[in-house]
Amino acid sequence: MKHAVRIIFLIIGISSLAACSGGYKSDVSRFHNLPRPAGESIEVMAAKAERQSSLEFGQYAEMIGNRLGTIGYTPPVNGQSTPLIAYLDYGMQPVAGVTYEEGSSASIGMGTGGRHSSFGLGFSFPIGESKPRQDYVYILSLDIVRRGDGAKLYEGKSTIRATGKAMNEMMPLLIDALFADFPGQSGTATRVKVGN
Repeated sequence: MKHAVRIIFLIIGISSLAACSGGYKSDVSRFHNLPRPAGESIEVMAAKAERQSSLEFGQYAEMIGNRLGTIGYTPPVNGQSTPLIAYLDYGMQPVAGVTYEEGSSASIGMGTGGRHSSFGLGFSFPIGESKPRQDYVYILSLDIVRRGDGAKLYEGKSTIRATGKAMNEMMPLLIDALFADFPGQSGTATRVKVGN
């Protein structure tokens, strides 16, 4: 009986860990020659000019601006020209090919045991049809340039693969990944876990 109780608690523990292991993995790459921020003002602009006036871009630009503020930059003041510009680009691309996920499944288990031995048997079988699933890669890129001479100081990109999400749902996670250990070691690519 004690052995059975231990197994039950072990299963519950594993299930709890599995429930806590959600979130996404983001691939982050960066190249830079970026000096340590010293309060310079920086303006966030759209890499694609047609997005500059969109409400969606405005929301993302504010999020990026707030993050840049936490690491030592300051926002533009009264429309004044800034020494630095952060060019923001984003998008989502379908992953080639469609994968299929099974429907739900049912399991049946049986067991018997005596004082010194026990025996168990279980099996599962699918219920319903397989469903097609289209994955997307969500992309955020950020370039920081010096306004005076156009010299590029930072190139960073974060990507996440996910299914059935809107860009605005993934953007906070992409930003979290990009700004993890910002600016990071130049010329490296890392995988960062974000979300719950």
